[in-house]
Amino acid sequence: MLSLHFLGIRKSWLKKLWPISLLFNWRDHNLYRKAYNLIGAENKINRISNSECQVNIRLNNRLVHLVFRKFPYSDLSVLHQIFIQGCYLPLMNKIKEYYPNDYPLKIVDVGANVGFSILYFKMFFQNSRIIGIEPENANCSQISKNLEINDFYLEELIQGGLWHSKTDLILERNFRDNREAAFTVKESSIKTSLHGHTLSDILLTNKWSEVDLLKIDIEGGERFLLNTSAKARLIFEKAKFIAIEIHDEFKIRELIYSYLKENDFEHFEFNDLTIAFNARRIKSSLSSFE
Repeated sequence: MLSLHFLGIRKSWLKKLWPISLLFNWRDHNLYRKAYNLIGAENKINRISNSECQVNIRLNNRLVHLVFRKFPYSDLSVLHQIFIQGCYLPLMNKIKEYYPNDYPLKIVDVGANVGFSILYFKMFFQNSRIIGIEPENANCSQISKNLEINDFYLEELIQGGLWHSKTDLILERNFRDNREAAFTVKESSIKTSLHGHTLSDILLTNKWSEVDLLKIDIEGGERFLLNTSAKARLIFEKAKFIAIEIHDEFKIRELIYSYLKENDFEHFEFNDLTIAFNARRIKSSLSSFE
């Protein structure tokens, strides 16, 4: 996606200006059509309503059914990134270096969007137990729809945000492309119906002591969640693998790298994703599993 943060310009602000808004919309629609044609060339796309389609994709010798909303929704862009471009494939391969395919991974998917990442993880680790966290109501409905059509279930679906304390949050819809994959949250000074949940409380509710994979894609919200060593420790000390998209508009990348190192994580990059793992913690959990 077009990035102008190095000029101090927010694309989300530019997109509101006419006629620039028309140019961005034209570009986004062309990207949607290209993704639709690319996916449709290899997989049959079925129209299920005026606003939704379904495509069935075979991955890792398994068939997954994916429901996506048509443009102007961003669902197809996310589907293309995950299932066609394979943005999480290096993560899956790294986990497979340590864990067998039938291992019941405990996964917390923060910023689950419409559930495509959840389904992708299930294609590799079918016995995985997953908690999904997503702040936007319509996206949560799509998660439920995508899980139901595949006969999968979550340990818990939380409509809210991962935070460093229990607090009230507000949803922001003006990040990057302003579409459904770009919602983020921030703290509210007044009481709201959207709440922040700590990782410790989420794990306690589900009777988990730690999480094997923590995926974080919160559209810039990491600048609030991981902006101090103490806050980062609350998150990182409970995880073995971490997959996080760091948004460089907020100049927090090197800080997050330093906190990963403080918590004994190695990391590498793949496209927009930072993949981190704590080998000591992984080996310790495997020895107890055996």
